[in-house]
Order: sequence, then structure tokens, then C-alpha cells
Amino acid sequence: MSKHVGVFFLALVLLWSIAASSMTIDPYDPTTMEIMSNRHVRFDGEAAVVQSFLDTEGFQFVTRTPQAELWLSKEYHTIRLVDRTSGYTWGAIPLESARNLNASWRSYGGSIVSIECYDSKNSERRYGLLGNAEVEYALLDDGFTFDAEYKELGISFSGLVRLESNKLSLELEEDSLVETGNHRIKSLAFLPYFGSVFEDEVEGWFLFPDGPGALMRFQKPGSYVAGFDKKVYGPDLAIDQLGEAQSLNARRPDDYVVAASQVLMPVYGIAHGLGQNGLLSVIEGGAEYASIVATPAGLGNTRYNSIMIRFEYRQKFGQVTNRSGSTSLVPQGERNQLTPKQSFHVLSGAQSFYDQMAVYYRNLLLEEGALGATSFDQMTLRLEAIGADVKQTALWKKWQVFTAIDDLNEMIPLLQREGIEAISVVLRNYTKSNVPGRALNNSVGTMVELSRLQEALKASGGRLALYLDPLRANSDQINLRLQAAHNMSRRPIQIIRNNRDAMYPETFFYRSEAVLEKTHEHLERFSPFDLALDQLGSRLYGDYTSGREKTRSENMAQFSDLMRAVCGDSKLALYTPNQIMWKYAHSFYDLPLVNGQYLYETDTVPFLPIVLKGSLALYGPTLNTMSFSQDRILRMVEYGAYPSFIVTQAESWELAGTPLEDLYSTAFADWKEYIVTTYLYMQEALKYVQGQRITGHRALSPGRIMVVYENGVFILVNYTDETWDHPAGEVGPHDYLVLKGGIG
Repeated sequence: MSKHVGVFFLALVLLWSIAASSMTIDPYDPTTMEIMSNRHVRFDGEAAVVQSFLDTEGFQFVTRTPQAELWLSKEYHTIRLVDRTSGYTWGAIPLESARNLNASWRSYGGSIVSIECYDSKNSERRYGLLGNAEVEYALLDDGFTFDAEYKELGISFSGLVRLESNKLSLELEEDSLVETGNHRIKSLAFLPYFGSVFEDEVEGWFLFPDGPGALMRFQKPGSYVAGFDKKVYGPDLAIDQLGEAQSLNARRPDDYVVAASQVLMPVYGIAHGLGQNGLLSVIEGGAEYASIVATPAGLGNTRYNSIMIRFEYRQKFGQVTNRSGSTSLVPQGERNQLTPKQSFHVLSGAQSFYDQMAVYYRNLLLEEGALGATSFDQMTLRLEAIGADVKQTALWKKWQVFTAIDDLNEMIPLLQREGIEAISVVLRNYTKSNVPGRALNNSVGTMVELSRLQEALKASGGRLALYLDPLRANSDQINLRLQAAHNMSRRPIQIIRNNRDAMYPETFFYRSEAVLEKTHEHLERFSPFDLALDQLGSRLYGDYTSGREKTRSENMAQFSDLMRAVCGDSKLALYTPNQIMWKYAHSFYDLPLVNGQYLYETDTVPFLPIVLKGSLALYGPTLNTMSFSQDRILRMVEYGAYPSFIVTQAESWELAGTPLEDLYSTAFADWKEYIVTTYLYMQEALKYVQGQRITGHRALSPGRIMVVYENGVFILVNYTDETWDHPAGEVGPHDYLVLKGGIG
């Protein structure tokens, strides 16, 4: 069913795109500026046919499959990959005519493997194989091996390149990396410029997992301060500099700035020609020490658009040099232990669109068991309720209840009488001192009342989950000497808010032993109740507490084991989890709805929602803590995400002077009408696609989106100020239309 729907969808997209291509949009018109911004996906008109600008002349044939051919240049230490379906040739840069690149950059960008090193003075240099290393190759039936030695650097390693079906894989042999000289390896990359494009000479884009997904279309050089450079699974708090999310160079504090989304998936895509030629690259080994690096033309004096995976062996960190706390940047002494492995999947025709790349990647995860094949996708309202917290008075801190359990027992029937039957309640701030593992705060309620609430929700198709964050703590919740994880400077890991008025400006992180202890205590005390687990699925850091050191990789394994134990025979609700934790989840909370909106990002695309929809229940961020707009609600309809609100029985002003004062409006009485209206509006679309996977997504014209599901349901979303006269029906301004029987 889904295969036929997908083919039909692509054919309709072509016909309607041609019909809509005459529509003209003024990008400077205030009424259309939003839909032309990088918060939306662009409309693609008729695309020019792209011809290969690389060839295999001077290369040695290695092997072929029905889908692809692999060619090797031993002289230039690079490869060509030929798509046998289309005849398109993939590579890095031309052998001798790469423009605007000096010899050093040609070597680094084009080599099968390239490295960065620290010399004896801790200066950084880049080296490709060409002109710097002695390399020996041995051909195999399905690829080749290589042994590379940088004699002047004292660095050597061995690797393997293999072609299987449409998949090209590159990897280092385990433990083959050796350092014998004064140089220490900083990073390694396979084919750093593979799929690169000079300026905008090829129509196409890079796809990378920023927020729900971002495209960087190939353009003329621009003025950029930095490109996309983010670590997979987020920063390592033990080494990455975190001082502030970013600086606006403004007079007011940066505390209100929202941190950018982290990279949740070890994957990126490349398209040359719209709907013609594509590559999907996946990190298969060493992802916890890898970064996705996309460089737009015009950055760093290069006119090439490039994207790569950079495997990090060492980073610089601020080492304390005296008692006053002064630091100097020095590289890690011991290198990270990893075995880099990366693959490129050759995609042809319709598979090279961003939505079909997402479908392809989803199928890879399903085959690997990294994503649940069984759907828990039932539409419910996510209602988070705040129990109690401390409040600063003139002389001391006191505890104040904002929502008692009995209050929830009154709220739920009010919503159900308005037509919201299935409600997923998450109770926050309910233990003594808000510390995991502590007993239930008596001022919030009793265990009997909690059980009564759970049964009432379950009877109506909803659920109750207790919020648990076992990683973070404020200064009153943690013993820094005994429980805090430390960074490489042997100081407690902390994130500091730039706000002197905040009650707790510093957030600390527990050592893994404390995380395990507190989580198990919590499970024993609240065993009858489900959990909504925050941070454990999304944070990943090392710990350099003296005598108790744990690397990021070791903590990843320990956190995964803990997640498995917490999960047991059921699934969990997780907040913005990394891909490694998806198999333990039934719900994905706080789904990102827009990319980082960097200047070089041209589109926001639903790569992440397409991968997850139908396997997990997706929930957007709480609507009353962000821009509450019709377009934000439409975006959740477009992505198949369900509504979320965070509420208190108390008036919103009562949160002032507490750690929760950033939540400006939470009073249930103020938001009840909006909660009901929003849920019922979204339900009329999303009730038809519960448990269904997205098979297609495209802009049919600027601001007008079509989403297709495997059961044949189409959802049309109109972000424009004008009525959309679609052949299948009329879609009002800033509204949607559901076509349950498909189109036609």
C-alpha cells in the first residue's frame, strides 16, 4: 500500500508543481516574508538535469554491484563512486583542476582519509594523504584495504573500503592507529569533500539533522562567521566550552537566548539535482566522538560547499594553571578510543528528495532494530503539571504548592467534558526537595491519591507519568564533593546562566554512580508508575573526577544499560532523546519544530518527524511557553505531532521568586479554553494518521505543503494569507485540509 501511495504522491507532486510554478512571490512583501524564510521548506520548480562534473579517467576499476561501481586513484589517493542506475559519478574534487584550493587543501579535501594534528607546540595542522603519506593498497573482491604512514608526523593507520549493493563503507581497522612521534592526532575524516560543489554550479543541497532537519542549498559565496559544526549526541559537558549558549553583544543579559538544538542522529544527506542524484551518509562507528561539519561557499576563503564527518580523537580544554583559577587551552593527553566507520548510500531519482531520504533512513533503523517496529502512536493531550518548589522570601526559602494531586483530579474531568478523552499527564516537582529517589512530597498529595489519578486516566485511554531527571541538580540538591561529575579541569561540570537574579544560576551534573543510585531508588519508591525521563536520553558527557574517571563512551554504555533497566518490558516517554535511546521510547517529547535558522540554512524540513512518525508518539514543545500562534499549531499538524501544555492550579504570578519564574503563564484557568480548542482542532487532522508512517512531504507552491501517509491519507497545510484552491479541495488561509480517501 505505502509503496503505491508514495509513487502516486510523487507523480501528483510533479503535476501540481508545474501548475503552480507560474505563481509569483515577492520575497520582500511582508505578507510572504515568513513563508519564504528558512523556517519553511522552499517550493522547487522544474529542475535542470545535472550532468556529472567528475569522471573515472585515470582511475583503476575496483569492483561493481548492480547498483554502483568503485574506482581508485592510487596516485591521488582518492576514489570515484558511479551510480549505475543513472550513470552519475560521485567524488570529492577534480584531480588537477580544483579551483580556489591550494595544494594543502586539495590534499585534505580529496583524500580517502585526512587528519588534523597537534604539533609539539600544540598548533593545529591539516594533512591529506597526497604529498604527506606513504600508502599501500591491496584490492579485494568487494573493495580494497590501505595502510597509510605519515613518516614525518609519526602517525600510521590501516583501513578498509568496501562496496556492497548501493552502500560504500569506509573504516579504520580497530587499534591500527599508532602515534610514535611528537605529533598527536586531533581528528580524522573520510573523504572530507566528497559530494562537494563549487559555489552554485550544481543545483542541490546538503541535508543535516539540525532541529527537525535543515537544507543548505548550494549558493554563491556569502559572508559567514562559521559553518555548521556540531557534535553528534550533543556537546560533551566535560570538555566542550559551554559558558553561554551564544552572545548577542547586547546590553541586556543573554539569559533569555534559547540554546540551539543538538544533533540527535548520526546522518546527513547530499543531493545533486533535485530528484536526481543523492547520497545518504551514516556514521556506523565512533558516533559519540563525531561531529557533522557543513561549510558553505564563502567561509574560510573557499568557494566550495562541503560536508563531512569529523571523528574527534582530541580536543583542547581549559587546563587550570594556578591557584587563582587561570586556564590555558591544551589538547587532551589521552586520545579518545574509537573505531571510525562511515557509509555512503547511493540514491537515485525520487529517493534523493529529502523526504525519501528520511524514509530510506527509517527503513535502515527498522532493519537494525534501532527503532521500534510496533507503533505506540495514539493521539493524546500531553498535560504537564508542576507540583511544588521553593520560593524565596525576604529572609529564607519556603516550599509552595502550585498543583496538588487533588487539583489534577478536578482538572481532568473538566477537559474530558469538553471532548478531550485521552490525556497524558506528567507530574513534575513531586518529591521532597525535588530530588530523585526521595519520598512523595506530602504537601502535593499521597500515594493513594496518585494511584487514584492513575486509574482514572487509564480508564479513559490516557496515562500518568512521573517526571524524572536523574542527571541535573541545583546547589541545594547535590553534594559537589561526593556526587558531582567533573570536567577535564577537575572542576564540577556546570552550566551557568547569565542572570544574577536567578535563584539557582548554576546547574550541576551527577556522576554516573550517583545517577544509577538515585534512579534505582526512585524506581523502588514509585514502581507502580510510568516515567517521563528527561536528560538521561539526551545528555552524554564524560567525567574526570580524580580516581573515578569515565569517558563519554563509557558513560554512554552505562546510561544505555540504565535505560534498558528502567524500561524493562515497557517503553518510556523521553524528552528529545538521541537516536541511541529511541528503541526504549513510546513517546518523543519536545519535538523540535524549526532548525537553528543560521544564515546558510535555506529550508526547515521534517526529516526527524518522517523518520519517527508511526513508531513513536510525537509531541511538540509546550505551547504556552513559546509562540502560541496558528502557524505553530499548523506546523505540528504538518509534522504529525500532538499538543502539549504545562500548567499549574496556582496563578502564574505565584511562580515569581522561584526556580520556575521563566514560566510566565501556566495557570490552568487561563489556558483551559485554548487547550480544548487547540486539541480539538488538531484532532480533526491527526486522528486519521495515528500509528501511520509519513511516506511523502513536499511544498507544492510557496507556503503550501502536502503530506502523505501510508494509509492513503493526505494532509494539505496552507501557511499563506490566501485561500488555496487545490484541485482536491479548498484550503483556507492558515488552515489545513484532510483528504481521507487520498487524492483523485
